[in-house]
Amino acid sequence: MATQSRIEWTESTWNPITGCTKISPGCKNCYTERMARRLHAMRQENYHNWAKLTPQKHRITEIRDQCIEAGVPFFFKQWGGIRKKQNGKTLDGRTWSEFPSRLAIA
Repeated sequence: MATQSRIEWTESTWNPITGCTKISPGCKNCYTERMARRLHAMRQENYHNWAKLTPQKHRITEIRDQCIEAGVPFFFKQWGGIRKKQNGKTLDGRTWSEFPSRLAIA
């Protein structure tokens, strides 16, 4: 998880998917493939299937569980990949579309 994001509306980011699917000749020299190979060689748990598109469900459920414990709304948009709609948006048998409530500004 990146803890110092340059995205103006957030402090941190994370990606629940590792690996990729090569879709064009431009993928031949992909820098992320080199990084994934390096992480695999370092025995990083999330990169055991370094070249295969792999959802990291345990990362998602850890964050969901932390949100539940802290009483914070959790929103899971969908599983990634090339066919996002086909992969769906259910996590452990349900959809998670919670949002924070609006605060009244005095």
